[in-house]
Amino acid sequence: MCLVSYILITRTQRQALHNHTILAILIFGLPIQFIDINFYLAFYHNGVVQPPTHSVCLLWWFTDLGFYTGGVILMAWLAIERHIIIFHDRWLSTRTGRLLFHYLPLVIFFPPCEDTYDYTLPVCNASPCYQSYGIFTMWELIVNGSIPIFLEGIASVGLIIRVQVQRRRLYQSAQWGKQRRMIIQLFLVSGLNMSFNLPIYFIPILRLCGLPPDCGVQAELYFFFLGYFVIFLFQFIPRQAHHTAIVIPLAMKTAPTNKAA
Repeated sequence: MCLVSYILITRTQRQALHNHTILAILIFGLPIQFIDINFYLAFYHNGVVQPPTHSVCLLWWFTDLGFYTGGVILMAWLAIERHIIIFHDRWLSTRTGRLLFHYLPLVIFFPPCEDTYDYTLPVCNASPCYQSYGIFTMWELIVNGSIPIFLEGIASVGLIIRVQVQRRRLYQSAQWGKQRRMIIQLFLVSGLNMSFNLPIYFIPILRLCGLPPDCGVQAELYFFFLGYFVIFLFQFIPRQAHHTAIVIPLAMKTAPTNKAA
């Protein structure tokens, strides 16, 4: 919450394009911290959803499923966006380019439908109506979950390869200090996200490929709750990357002038 306030209040941080996706991820994490986790604690304390109403279940679904999955997608976009900011910054130099490549990918749509709830299970059984249709279940698992994580990993590895290939041009750039911080930030985010979320989506895919349904259930449960550490620890990564010392390349240093005696 403090980091969100800092970015919103500080004009330079608020206007920096590379902070917008970070800010969106932080905002998506707030309902999970303030609503989702508290609902879990109340459920395990009372043994039932309290109060047992449709509105509470919808709110819980919206935070537990919508905001968490949205955060995973935004982290994948963060990795792709770093390529655009560092190597194709001219795409963001116009209003149309910023709309297409920066703001529009942050828009997420939620289709309406009619649901049923079970107040004796966590997250009211977490079974939105769209999951009753096979294609939407596959879409949720693969397109909204697995693909963003794999894309994030590929984009992160691809970024370091591109940096190595074009390191001479980047090191001589006046923006290298800021770009270096963004690269460090991306790898911290990707490492954190993939460590906890990759098993959550990888195990169900293995079941679709023939793994017995009861295999990996215990591990999946552990990783499900460990996934909340992505939300808890993410807020420290932008600050850590911001305070990382900047090593100025030799080519950018200017020789000291000799002062007259």
